[in-house]
Amino acid sequence: MKERYFIVVALPLDIREEVYNFKKIMAEKYYVRHLSKSPAYFTVHISFKCENMREGELYRALTDITMGMRSLS
Repeated sequence: MKERYFIVVALPLDIREEVYNFKKIMAEKYYVRHLSKSPAYFTVHISFKCENMREGELYRALTDITMGMRSLS
């Protein structure tokens, strides 16, 4: 069975708080309530489908790619 995946990078807490505050202001000012519901992140790869039996392979590939990278925080 195919599952939907997307690859994102979570932002450091201080930046997430700033983004949340900005989203809150925008939601109040422009009546777009859905903005404040999602956490702050940036998308590395848009949504895609993959067989769920290959999830381990996907996880290992992402682990290999990111090994040695520094944290954003």
